Amino acid sequence: MKHSITMIGFVSLTTLIALSSCRKEVPLGTRVTASGIVFDSVKNKVLANAKLYLFGAHQTFYGIYYSQGPLDSTVSDNNGKFSISFTADGKSIDYGLQLGVLEYGGYVYNNQTNYVIDNTQPLFKFNYSTNVSNAVVRGRELNYTKLHLKVLVNPFDTIKVRTTAIRQVTLLKGQSIDTTILVRHLPNQQNIIEYYTESIRDTIGFIPGPGTSIRRIYRDTLQTGMADTIYHSKTIPNSSLIPRQ
Repeated sequence: MKHSITMIGFVSLTTLIALSSCRKEVPLGTRVTASGIVFDSVKNKVLANAKLYLFGAHQTFYGIYYSQGPLDSTVSDNNGKFSISFTADGKSIDYGLQLGVLEYGGYVYNNQTNYVIDNTQPLFKFNYSTNVSNAVVRGRELNYTKLHLKVLVNPFDTIKVRTTAIRQVTLLKGQSIDTTILVRHLPNQQNIIEYYTESIRDTIGFIPGPGTSIRRIYRDTLQTGMADTIYHSKTIPNSSLIPRQ
């Protein structure tokens, strides 16, 4: 029995190695083209002026990863249509398109404040074709949250606000704050608004080391619908009472 299990494991390993070696790089100088549309399946609309990035795929023992690049980029037109033509670098076994660039474990949207990646299909893969037509690259268009924020006492002078939909941070200053700002959210989805401080002056209940910033953070969870703009209010009595992260 033990011998049989060992043989099965050996055969599985051999099969995996064989499969992992079957893909070859697209030859250097090959013309790779793709055309299609950028589409938001939640809003059921094409996305105009959306910037797409081209990535190359490499293969390891553990799988195929589309992480080489970005190698090139293109922008959809007013009708959501795009096209791209790229000369193969001889290092990629396949190519793919997506709306953002992966960096430090999160997506950086390169000032595309209107659109983000659709996490249900973050990357459109060419599937080893060098001439792709009628491609559909998924994206999400962001809506607006009109946020009224009051901070009655703010000894740290600044408060930062951001949402989970996009990494853009709004910086608010003042020892007290009473203002309305616009932030972005994903429609028809759960969103989180974060209010936080980062201050080396924060020694409440903790003595930081030299140059150490203490982060305190509140989070509000919003379940959004499809309205273009929603409204939310938040009052923080004292930013020093915000729990340390």
